Amino acid sequence: MEEYCYTDLSKAFLLHAEKQYRAKAPYLKTQIFDVERSLAEQGVEVGRYDVVIATNVLHATREMRRTVGNTKALLKANGVVLINEMSSNSLFLQLTFGLLEGWWLSEDVPCGFRARRCWHRRPGGGCSRRRGSWTCAIRRRWRTGWASRSWWA
Repeated sequence: MEEYCYTDLSKAFLLHAEKQYRAKAPYLKTQIFDVERSLAEQGVEVGRYDVVIATNVLHATREMRRTVGNTKALLKANGVVLINEMSSNSLFLQLTFGLLEGWWLSEDVPCGFRARRCWHRRPGGGCSRRRGSWTCAIRRRWRTGWASRSWWA
């Protein structure tokens, strides 16, 4: 492995990764990264990665279309993105995460894709998306060459 780039908005998580994993993974690189901002303004090379793993980070953004587009821009041709996100909007999630600013960032609007069935605004507020909404948001940005395998818990 040439590089494993561990990113976050918070320096605290990056310091934790350095402390926990650096000795075992000399290829580890840590970097502050905001998936909502352009790659160029963050000094990130477009098309650099074979695999992007996004675990519970994409949901806490203002505009899913831009978020998914920036995620796609990280990938080389035929790259793979693994997305692990919430797909329900339960009272437990609202009470657990509802006090966090990121839960309420969404400014998404109806996308018109699949007409009435696909709304990008998260149901009931907050940032959780229904399964079909995740699929729609990704397909809309990956118009060609998109394939998926979905496992829903």
